[in-house]
Amino acid sequence: MPLYLDIHEHAPEGLTLEALEQAHQVDLDHQAKHGVTFRQYWVDLAARKVFCLVEAPGAEAAAAVHREGHGLLANRIYEVVEGHRSHRKGTAMSTAFIYTGTYKVRDGRFEDARNKLAEHTEFIEANEPRLVAFHVFTDEATGTVSIVQVHRDPESMEFHMKLVAEHIKAALNDYLGETVSTHVYGGAGAPIVDTIRQYDPDTNVVTEHLAGFTRTTAA
Repeated sequence: MPLYLDIHEHAPEGLTLEALEQAHQVDLDHQAKHGVTFRQYWVDLAARKVFCLVEAPGAEAAAAVHREGHGLLANRIYEVVEGHRSHRKGTAMSTAFIYTGTYKVRDGRFEDARNKLAEHTEFIEANEPRLVAFHVFTDEATGTVSIVQVHRDPESMEFHMKLVAEHIKAALNDYLGETVSTHVYGGAGAPIVDTIRQYDPDTNVVTEHLAGFTRTTAA
């Protein structure tokens, strides 16, 4: 999906980092219905300039989020291309974030779990354009379901957790039982890891990325 850099050249006088963070959160709350992901922002408080990096199907979609959220529209918006990142062995240059979780299904609820998780997957596909892969596997013999997620970066996982927070709560109170295992690959120092550990304190986190690639256009 295209990347856009929008520039707010005349931010309101007295702008603070706290106010900017609140405005950014409003953008995050409105972005899903436009298929947009606000990846990062920067600010020069002295010059009253704000720069937002946005992944969007088009410039108008990116602008619509600002318009509906807080009304502070960018003065300029440019389509940009992300520069090449070299990858060195043993470094954390890859920002991919991979999550796997296996859960017990409550007695007599396996068919319910299948149906609800299939609906949940459709919702995620429609509302998380940055998520690389999301798969649910079932094993009726052991009474478990496993979820595998591949995100482009920890921020994508953070957005996912906010989006499905109510679903997770409902699922754990309804058809899912105890957590069998949780694994996270990547995300060194990312706050989202602490959020995941709130659900499973025994989450196994592997942060060093040795080598690999993601091929999303393979035939």
